[in-house]
Amino acid sequence: IPALPEHNLPEKFANLFQFCGNLIILSPMGKEFPKYAKVAVDAPIYDLLTYGVPPEFADVVSAGWRVMVPLGRRLATGFVVDILAEPDIDPETIKPIADFPDDEPLLTPQILKLCRFVAQYYVAPPGMAISAALPLGAGMNTKQILFLVRIPDYYDRLHPTQQKILNLLREGPVELKEIVNKLGRGVMYHIRQLERNGLVGRRYEYRQRAMPKTVEVAALAPDIDAETIDSLESRAPNQAGILRYLAANGPTRATFLRKLFGAGSFRALAEKGFVKITKQEVFRSATGWLTPRSEVKELTPSQERALKEIKSALSAGETKPILIYGVTGSGKTLVYLEAAKMVRTMGKGVLVLVPEVALTPQMWGVLREYFGEEVAVLHSYLSPGERYDTWRRIKRGELKIVLGARSAIFAPIGDLGLIVVDEEHENSYKQGQVPYYNARDLAVVRGKYENALVILGSATPSMESYYNAVTGKYRLIKMTERVPGAKLPEVKVVDLKKVRPRERIFTPIAKNEILKRAERGEQTILLLNRRGYSTSLICPDCGYVPRCPNCDVTLTYHRVGDELKCHWCDYVTPAPDRCPNCNSENFKHRGKGTQKIELMLYDFVPREKVIRIDSDAVSRKGSLTAILEKFSSTPGAVLVGTQMIAKGHDFPDVTLVVVVDADVGMAIPDFRAGEKTFQLLSQVAGRAGRGEKPGLVIIQTRHPDEPAVQFAIRHDYENFFKHTLARRQVLGYPPFSRIVRILASSEDSTAAEEAVRKIYRLLLSAGIEGIKVLSPTKPPLGRLKREYRWHLIVKSKDIRALLPFLHQLARANFKGVKLKIDVDPYDMM
Repeated sequence: IPALPEHNLPEKFANLFQFCGNLIILSPMGKEFPKYAKVAVDAPIYDLLTYGVPPEFADVVSAGWRVMVPLGRRLATGFVVDILAEPDIDPETIKPIADFPDDEPLLTPQILKLCRFVAQYYVAPPGMAISAALPLGAGMNTKQILFLVRIPDYYDRLHPTQQKILNLLREGPVELKEIVNKLGRGVMYHIRQLERNGLVGRRYEYRQRAMPKTVEVAALAPDIDAETIDSLESRAPNQAGILRYLAANGPTRATFLRKLFGAGSFRALAEKGFVKITKQEVFRSATGWLTPRSEVKELTPSQERALKEIKSALSAGETKPILIYGVTGSGKTLVYLEAAKMVRTMGKGVLVLVPEVALTPQMWGVLREYFGEEVAVLHSYLSPGERYDTWRRIKRGELKIVLGARSAIFAPIGDLGLIVVDEEHENSYKQGQVPYYNARDLAVVRGKYENALVILGSATPSMESYYNAVTGKYRLIKMTERVPGAKLPEVKVVDLKKVRPRERIFTPIAKNEILKRAERGEQTILLLNRRGYSTSLICPDCGYVPRCPNCDVTLTYHRVGDELKCHWCDYVTPAPDRCPNCNSENFKHRGKGTQKIELMLYDFVPREKVIRIDSDAVSRKGSLTAILEKFSSTPGAVLVGTQMIAKGHDFPDVTLVVVVDADVGMAIPDFRAGEKTFQLLSQVAGRAGRGEKPGLVIIQTRHPDEPAVQFAIRHDYENFFKHTLARRQVLGYPPFSRIVRILASSEDSTAAEEAVRKIYRLLLSAGIEGIKVLSPTKPPLGRLKREYRWHLIVKSKDIRALLPFLHQLARANFKGVKLKIDVDPYDMM
């Protein structure tokens, strides 16, 4: 149907039409369609919805297509999951698909299958699980536009609000959101009344968040010859210059020619038809950090054994996952690179996952050195356009090696042959929002689906992965020695209880060793897993401590900006000069953060050699790479940071690591607290002595006898594993069970508690075999983002038996309460 001007739309048809972009689509319900589509809508809806496939798309549509569908009174993004020949619900209720915004299916069959697993195992709405697999730039922005159909004869008898709406629309169509902002939320009732009376119409517009980027390219018109160019020389030399340049160099960007010869000359040639201007797509790309690597003269025995086993597995087509347990500095990265090289010679694709965006620049440089331009990088610090362009090139098969953080597990690599999960123990692989997937575990699932070999690597493997290896579910490869010239660092422990209070940040031994390294031009890393300047302010006169108005936490003081911040809800307020409780000016700082460590270093280290890296310091695009490059190239530099600096980085000149306070996180009520502490200490210790110079690690703690500290001092992972495994078995925690955390949150504390207690009773009465339900309780953070929280923990011997109950629970409605169902949680706060 041809598009009609809005003011000419017949009144009786006004509510039968939906506008999608520049199309008007008639959408009656109850008609027959040649096919029907089961659609996963990108919304918190757990069921697939049935829509009719318009006849013109019946021979094209298949699983994996993105569609725009009517959902209530809005247009929503959906994904076709299945095609039906006959309707599975009452045909009278079926609406047609409104539009197909893409030229081809957006999802490959493999990625769609992986997304369906995510929705099932992690109890997530299927449309949201699929949406998480797409780059941010591929998402759709939709808006609703209201337009005037007619002014009625009874205008004066309309409600004043309805008159205001019509007056706003007299000047042209207006976005619904703008009308609501001007007239208030109660206006929706009146808008619907006007629509029902045929006075106002509504259309939907949608646009992809990041469109392909194009540039103008100029080329000589076919009939331009040397004689034509010579004829311009005397009266228009710049025009002649443009034509000569194009004749010699071929098609060229118009912006370059305008800058070189002048915009007026270029415009004149275009108007005469002497140059032909076309649009050409260009890809936005991210930069990495190219660092020269020292040439490897020969492999260590451990590297040779590892590569021999990997080659054997690849040759035999085995897909049993491999866990590489290798001490820090043992050369695991080289094993990954050589394995990737084997897979590329087979013509297959490679996916490399790292836990932190901070690790991508250096790994990107290493991969580019090995494989050149066919390496792609995907992570959240890229712009939506960069991610979208890279994703499309991967899907087209132009880039066969992909490096990325957690979300890169969904990269649409064709004929995937190898997945590498570096630092597989890291909890950063766990997604913090719906769907709550773990990219490490999804790597194993994807490897099984696509017959790809999966390599998990770590110096401190997770308890679950190492248990799978020792019980034969995974193949275990050990790399127990560092590469030639590098030795495991010496570790010294400082008991902070025996140190004077004013020396507890920089103990005498730590300060002296930092000065020694600075004088010798060697580098130091200081770890404190807490950002900001101080953990809080306190008034010593009355005891007042500023707290977050939204959460049960104190506000962290940030010297940069002189402000107080909540690291949970992002609440920010200026730091007070006086105590609001007693008007005292005697505020004191309590605790310490990375900003304070940085400032204190200025007292004895040149300011230009002090570098800080935490999430505050790397918030701007490109800042992460710049900071890492600066540290790498600055002799005698001191790098202060949070856990972002604790793993994966390879700086050969780092000879000293100081853990400023090893107790941060040790007392958290989490069954993984000891494991996380051991891993963090071991990983940051592994940054020292990776070159030929010996390394030293200083751990400052008030609990030197804690098992996690003692095992870390001795670099003794295997005995730490045995010690922790015995305790886990007694308590029935992973790897001897699967854990599910059910969290209820509400602005009403009683409602949240009642919801959790009701779920507790339902679980006890459900008769699910092999589960143990812990009593409901408040989590450590009892209030977060203005909502009160209660949770319960379920241990399950067979998660498959529990999943049907969890899916029913996800569909339940607890009035005024939000439920979070987290399978295999890493956050117990």
